[in-house]
Amino acid sequence: MFRKLIKYEWVAMMRSMIPVYIAMIAVSLLNGIMIHIGFDINHPAYRFWDWITTYFGGLMAFLYATVMMVLIVFTCIMIIQRFYKGILGREGYLMLTLPVKTWELVFSKALVSFFVSVCSIIVAILSICILGGSAFFRVMADLPELLKELIRMAVEYDSVAVLHMALFCVELVLAGAAGFFASAYQAYLSMSLGQLARSHKVAMSVVWYIGISNGVGMLSIIAMVNWPFRLEQFSQYTILHILGMGMLLSQAIPAVLYGIGTDYILKRKLNLE
Repeated sequence: MFRKLIKYEWVAMMRSMIPVYIAMIAVSLLNGIMIHIGFDINHPAYRFWDWITTYFGGLMAFLYATVMMVLIVFTCIMIIQRFYKGILGREGYLMLTLPVKTWELVFSKALVSFFVSVCSIIVAILSICILGGSAFFRVMADLPELLKELIRMAVEYDSVAVLHMALFCVELVLAGAAGFFASAYQAYLSMSLGQLARSHKVAMSVVWYIGISNGVGMLSIIAMVNWPFRLEQFSQYTILHILGMGMLLSQAIPAVLYGIGTDYILKRKLNLE
């Protein structure tokens, strides 16, 4: 059943996101054509192409920036909307009666939102590559071989340092993923708390989100000020992993707490629209 939830959520999200992805790539291609295609001054099409680039070049650049902004904002809106309408709205009466645990229902939405966000990032990077033209794609194609050679040289120089840096990179990637889930679950918890209000539920969701953000920020500052250890007593590699694991835990712990809070509220099934 959990797999069906993932499939249903993925289809629902991508049905809305694919048109935005297509628009992003299309606008990138148009801008790439205007940037990289030109004619010699003696070519018959020179004056016509020069007129097009002069009068429409700025417009296409503005359109590209606009579509990029739409891609970012629309991805965030879809993440919020799928939870609000799918669980807290009318659809929630059906979803919360499915033979799955509440946390699985919420996690399916967060997981699909994560992969959709990754797709949005990939599309945005691809659009930038298109603007860069064929030379940019050649550089990207040569990048894996270059990285392989750099890693080989680094291993020959100091294999221990490379190992620790690789582990640190893994910690950073996990921290980034945990940070996404923390942000998503914070939004879910805020919307769930806002739903408990008798009126102005959306406004109260925003208030809860701001309140939670400020509270977590204050706790983070207090924890940093009262840090009981002195980093000077640790080796440089230990300090590196303390930093990496600290970032990971600072995101993973709130994500778990937000998830527990959201699960508790949804199980009460109060004030569904």
